[in-house]
Amino acid sequence: MSLLHPESDLSMSVLAMGASVIQALIECQRPVLVDDLQKIFVRHDYRRTYASFVATLEFLFVLGVINHVGYRISLALPSSGKTGDLFDGMR
Repeated sequence: MSLLHPESDLSMSVLAMGASVIQALIECQRPVLVDDLQKIFVRHDYRRTYASFVATLEFLFVLGVINHVGYRISLALPSSGKTGDLFDGMR
């Protein structure tokens, strides 16, 4: 498990940056070009880099939060009408 340094800035964590990517995708309400999403991503904080953008996209993709078709990124919609739970199927 990857742990952050005790004095690290949590706004630079992949989790926090992933939340801002999700928020940007919600606001756009349509698939967004990777370049446009990166501009939005970097605009939030000048310390963000291309490497942190790619790491954030990888994190969100592995979790199944985003999809990509061509060069466009979109939120992954649940297949059914209800939202899922992390522990579905474990009960």
